[in-house]
Amino acid sequence: MKWNVWLVISGICCLAVAPLQADPGPEELFEQGNAAYKNKQFRQAIQYYDSLLNAGYQSPVLFYNLGNACYKSGLIAKAILYYERARKLTGHWESLQYNLSLARERIADSIN
Repeated sequence: MKWNVWLVISGICCLAVAPLQADPGPEELFEQGNAAYKNKQFRQAIQYYDSLLNAGYQSPVLFYNLGNACYKSGLIAKAILYYERARKLTGHWESLQYNLSLARERIADSIN
């Protein structure tokens, strides 16, 4: 009988602690986005990076990574948007400039 009481009490304690787990912080979301990208889960990476943007976080690296995930997902216009936002915050960054030029070349309807 004592064993059953202990199981009930420990179960209640576990239930009481579960809601205390916090949402992932910005560093964890960023790392999850990077891990998803590394695993070629580009749409999932976009979701993690978008969560950071929606929470008010901005950085050149965040925009750059988001641009890369969009590019790999075929969302070329969005990739350009995020590359431009990264460029605005950081200025000249060689790999950023290169990726931006690649994305611009993929735009089908360019106006001369």
